[in-house]
Amino acid sequence: MAKQVILDLLENTIGRYVLNLDASALNVAIWKGNIELKSLALDVDAVNGDLQAQALEAPNLAAPFRVVEGSFESLKVEVPWSKLSRSSVVFRAKCLHIKLQLHDFLAGVGQQSNELNPTKEMEARQLSIEDAEKGRTRTIALMKLATGEDGFETNSNEKDGFGARLLRRVIENLQIEVSDIKIELMSVGCKVGAVLHSLTLNTTDETGKPSFVNRSKEEHFLWKALHIAGLALYCDQEEVPIRFSQLHSTPHDYILAPLSFDASLKMCDLRKCVEFSKYDLKSKLSDINISLSRIQAENFLTLLSKLQQMKPKSQILFPEYRPLAPILPGNSKAWWKYAFRCVGRLNRRRSWVEFFQAFQKRQRYIILYK
Repeated sequence: MAKQVILDLLENTIGRYVLNLDASALNVAIWKGNIELKSLALDVDAVNGDLQAQALEAPNLAAPFRVVEGSFESLKVEVPWSKLSRSSVVFRAKCLHIKLQLHDFLAGVGQQSNELNPTKEMEARQLSIEDAEKGRTRTIALMKLATGEDGFETNSNEKDGFGARLLRRVIENLQIEVSDIKIELMSVGCKVGAVLHSLTLNTTDETGKPSFVNRSKEEHFLWKALHIAGLALYCDQEEVPIRFSQLHSTPHDYILAPLSFDASLKMCDLRKCVEFSKYDLKSKLSDINISLSRIQAENFLTLLSKLQQMKPKSQILFPEYRPLAPILPGNSKAWWKYAFRCVGRLNRRRSWVEFFQAFQKRQRYIILYK
């Protein structure tokens, strides 16, 4: 059951945005507990398709860029099936490079909206229903994994209790190691990007020492340690010839010079935290170096002007959900419900209750229209 859930998650996340992924080989690797993917290319059309769908659904949150190219050298997941109760699941990613380009996903939308296309509208609705069904299936699978194979509720059965504790232990001790990340925005008169040399996230004990945690029900605190090295922002000129004196200098014109820092996070899983905070984040940053040349400032102004031209007119986000009551303390419940439904729509996690309510409204509308 657990292996099938992990296979479904990988196929619906990594497999959705990666080209030429062998599903059968991935299935075999999961059963062996060692998933390793090498020299993979990003499915640019799939990523841009999702960005365009989000832009059409929420114009105010439309991304001002599209993905031109993307690749990563290796992706590895180690799952010690025989030692899950005492060993950590490790996720490693290396050499992820993404190139972006300014793009207006809303260009020409106004002219297209005037021409009604029932076929495309029906296809969009069908796709939304299929996404909701897939999300519901994955949620049910995770709930079964958390509480055992037989049911959803936590009983006194030892099998159910062990399944829930095991899943909790795996999530709490997950190790993440990421290295050599580069994201670059091109074709704006300059090259603006961010680089990251390495990032590690580990579970620790109260003293900050990496360890495998096996908490009981009475223990409500969890400690995490984050280490980031070589995080930097740069702005380079395009098509600049490299001089001999620059061969051994820095590879980019940094605005934020590469920095490294450590952070520790203390989390509490209680629903109500009165005497202490639910999240306590502490970080150590020795130094920071920020510099901005005149050419970089001019390039940034040019980039901001282009982004301003692409910015759509301010619109209400999902006006059909917006409450009629004003924003006052007594109406906070309605506005929080509005925010929750908007986030669900943006993440394509609409509940079946919303589909049923829309069906009822449609039935009433048909009667009134006749």
